Amino acid sequence: MPGVQWSGRNIWGEANMEQAARAYAAVIHDGASAAEAIARA
Repeated sequence: MPGVQWSGRNIWGEANMEQAARAYAAVIHDGASAAEAIARA
């Protein structure tokens, strides 16, 4: 986006962003519930 500067900070407060990304993907792509996604990640 023009004029927007990205800070690159972790806005979700997650310590393990790789695990969080896997969980988000499971919810979005696999239709998993949040609890299922966290358990699988």
